[in-house]
Amino acid sequence: MGANGQNGVPGANGQNGQDGTNGRAAIFTAKGLSVEIETASIAADGRALVTFRLSDGNGAPLDREGRFTAGTVSTSFVLSWLDVDGNGRPLYYTAYTTRTQTPPGGGASAVQAATDSGGTYLELEPGRYRYTFGTQITDLTHQDRTHTLSFYATRPFDDGERAVVNGYFHFVPSDPNATPVTRQVVDEAACDSCHGNISAHGGAREDITLCITCHSPQTTDPDTGNTVDFKVMIHKIHAGEHLPSVENGEAYEIIGYGGARHDYSTVLYPQELNNCTKCHQGADAELWRARPTAVACLSCHDDIIFHAPTANDAPWKRLHSGGVQPDDAMCNVCHAPTGSLAGVTDTHLIGRLAADAPRVEFEITAADATGPGLSPALEFTVTRDGAPLDIITTPLTTLRAIIAGPNTDFEAFAQVTIQGGGASGTLTAINAAAGAFRYVFPGTTVVPVGATGSFTVGLEGNITIDGLRHPAHSKTRAFAVTDQTPVPRRKVVEVERCDTCHRDLAAHGGNRSDPNYCITCHHPMNTGVLRAPRFENSSLFISSVDFKVIIHKIHAGEHLQNGFILGGNPSPTPANPGGNPVDFSHIRFPNDLANCEACHMSGTYALPEYGRGLPSLFEFRECTEDPAADADDYCTNPFWVQTATLTLPPATAACTGCHDTETTAVHAELNTALGGREACANCHGPGSTWDVEVVHSRR
Repeated sequence: MGANGQNGVPGANGQNGQDGTNGRAAIFTAKGLSVEIETASIAADGRALVTFRLSDGNGAPLDREGRFTAGTVSTSFVLSWLDVDGNGRPLYYTAYTTRTQTPPGGGASAVQAATDSGGTYLELEPGRYRYTFGTQITDLTHQDRTHTLSFYATRPFDDGERAVVNGYFHFVPSDPNATPVTRQVVDEAACDSCHGNISAHGGAREDITLCITCHSPQTTDPDTGNTVDFKVMIHKIHAGEHLPSVENGEAYEIIGYGGARHDYSTVLYPQELNNCTKCHQGADAELWRARPTAVACLSCHDDIIFHAPTANDAPWKRLHSGGVQPDDAMCNVCHAPTGSLAGVTDTHLIGRLAADAPRVEFEITAADATGPGLSPALEFTVTRDGAPLDIITTPLTTLRAIIAGPNTDFEAFAQVTIQGGGASGTLTAINAAAGAFRYVFPGTTVVPVGATGSFTVGLEGNITIDGLRHPAHSKTRAFAVTDQTPVPRRKVVEVERCDTCHRDLAAHGGNRSDPNYCITCHHPMNTGVLRAPRFENSSLFISSVDFKVIIHKIHAGEHLQNGFILGGNPSPTPANPGGNPVDFSHIRFPNDLANCEACHMSGTYALPEYGRGLPSLFEFRECTEDPAADADDYCTNPFWVQTATLTLPPATAACTGCHDTETTAVHAELNTALGGREACANCHGPGSTWDVEVVHSRR
């Protein structure tokens, strides 16, 4: 092979190529997420298209894939059409976007409403996208009905927080100018009044419209056979342990994502289950009583059947009192909104919920003779349905007064009856026609001789009509003992917050209806000894019934490591030594348990302020009675002996109400000095590493 030849002469430069697309630089963005739906339509090939914008909390465009802006944005879409009845009122959604769910253990599958999958995204400009659905709609016969595109979107941040957005877009495919029909039988405000910020499925679904586009009659849980139709599922969940099926030994369960089992058989609704208006508050709220249907009514009344009984029916099932009903066509004949044989309102909003239920109210206007060693007097007014009530000529069924103190932190109380069985003291009219009265406590009930500062007086009572109690709202008022002017006890909760869930908070037969009245008895020095079991040959640790202890434990319920059982009424007797214990261990708080302001007034749970007050008293009891001494198992006095006491400082008592693990108790004890002085605020006070207000708000 010869040597290489010389290089040739270089050729001329070629023409310039076409310009490439402009590059894009990353931009700084803020937290937050906004999703704006611009258009939605269904193409001729049955593919739905949606155009939308993504932006941060300041309106800056976001890159969906997180390449040029912080945080990827995940978007999921559901497309459903809304049916209507003969009057044009909304019925139920049917989703085009579905999936097939097969039980993990095998068995029949079910087609369920779901988010779309397999679709494609096209970026139109920064922050603006078009999504083409993967689902192809083969039945286009409903294009003249309202269609709802609902969605949820999430955007995570490096600090572990996540922005969540839900929304929807209504349109009529056949006529872009048509006014869509909407369905809003309940709204988020009603849900959030108990749940704080209603959410499900990992917290990404928060909007009721989004919920009902998936939770429609077409969707069933194949594991249990239960429908997850919203109206059925929500009624059953809230009815929980009061469902006839549950009371007869069946469980109400739904199997969720990944085979997770959700048992709602222990759910206890915190107010009257028949108060339908608590949840039904949307624009179409009246449908609950204007359009009764078998499937909706049977969700709570699940012991009723509408067909001729068969051997396959559970023995506790009963035929509808109106006989066999093949469909809903005749429901309104007997179940009109009001009237007829069983008007829906007439059979649900009854008793204390009835519009004409009597409303008795008190107002304590003054207190005197309140010095140490004196029997105090109080002046008060009474109204019924806003009009003055003369309780001399028309006595209340029960009227009681209580004094408690001192207001620095209650440690003792005395209660007397003004009207009703065992009445004492002196009741006189100041102006009976104006509903104004004066009551002097009996000579046996006095302000303690050594009392100082200020005390509190309170009233409770009711009027009973046809065997049903109608309690008045309990009232309290501070009075001075040695103070120049009365100094009220600190107020950390208010009844209005309780009533967002409980409607009309009431306990002990309904007479006690304000937490600031409850604490006059449920004070730090009060233990549950009077209601505790009293078996012979037993020893027992008895919890304090201090309000901050029991309320935290009751609401923590199922989250407690050690559960919580409190003695109920009536107290133990020789015939029933165990008394009537109430187990709160299954209570499910509907809000975030860390959301202290669901109950607390703002700023009232921070340390060290919340840690001031008396320690809570617990005690140990032992029965020394010889079981052979009598024929019963009841421990009689004087054999029911207190063997030891335990006091928990105020912050420890409150915090271990929820955080009841042994390690938390040891941690608190190690940070408490002799005399009960707590060091909690060093780490859990304002500005500290684990500031109570900050740690709880992070949840």
